[in-house]
Order: sequence, then C-alpha cells, then structure tokens
Amino acid sequence: MGILFILLWITCGFIAAGIASGRNHNAGVWFVIGALFGVFGLIGAFLLPDKSKSAEKSATAPNTSDIENQTRTCPFCAEEIKAKAVVCRFCGKDVPPVETPKQEAPITLKESELSKLKSEVGEDAVQLSSKDAQAWHCVCGSTNSLEIKNCGECKRNRDFVLANYKLRSL
Repeated sequence: MGILFILLWITCGFIAAGIASGRNHNAGVWFVIGALFGVFGLIGAFLLPDKSKSAEKSATAPNTSDIENQTRTCPFCAEEIKAKAVVCRFCGKDVPPVETPKQEAPITLKESELSKLKSEVGEDAVQLSSKDAQAWHCVCGSTNSLEIKNCGECKRNRDFVLANYKLRSL
C-alpha cells in the first residue's frame, strides 16, 4: 500500500511537470512540487498562466513607463535621481543631461531595390533591417526591443533578419 502511494505522488510529479512545461514554466521545479504535494501540485500546475502568451503581449505593447521610471546617480551627492533630471532634488546642483543614443533611421529604398527585397523577403517588406542601442527594426517596418527574438508583427527571427537583409545584402 505504501508503494502505491509513492507511485501516485511520483505520477502527480510527472503530470505537473508536463503541464508546466507545456505552459513554458520550469518542468523540474513543478515535478518536485507535484511529487511533494500530489493532487495539490497538479491543481497548482493547472492554474499556471501560459508564459508565451504574456511575453507576446508585453512584446507588442510598448511600455512608456519604463522610460519615465529610469534613474541615475547624481554625480555630486550620489543619490538616485530621475534620468531626465537636470537639477538634483537632493543637493540642488545642475547635473549634466543624459545623452540619449541616436536611433538609426530606416534606410529608404529605390523602387527597384524595394521590389527585389519584396521578392526575397515577402510582400510585407518595406525597409531594410537595422539595429540601434535600444531596438531592432524588422523588414516589415516593426520596431522591436532587443530582447525580443522574433518580430511582433511578422514573427521573423531577429538574428536572421539582421544578418541577411541589411544594405550590404542587396
């Protein structure tokens, strides 16, 4: 009877791991949770959100609050101040402005180059790919964060697009 309970707990661990893995969570952790807590671990695994869906939502919706909430250290008093601040709120001294990196403008194409790009890439191509300090620009015209591996609009792979569809490739 004791062996039957042990097998039941291990089975719950495998099922919880399979569910968690399908929802892009750590299968090893959920195996342990399922094996230790049995049916309760299974219920917890069923209640897990799908990480890939939440990642797609955050990739497509630009978050302007990140830009507003960035901070830096005051060079005079070493207190944290907003990145856009020109006067420190703690010591009152003028702080030098933060240089924002220039974004690379999309390269405009001639009609012949654009038609060649569309024949190679697809009809949705509108520009050559490019990359700057904060984002990469897909051939479909979409701007994506550097952490995003696939374009939010057309789902093209970042590394492939940047390697194959720059100005030198035409």
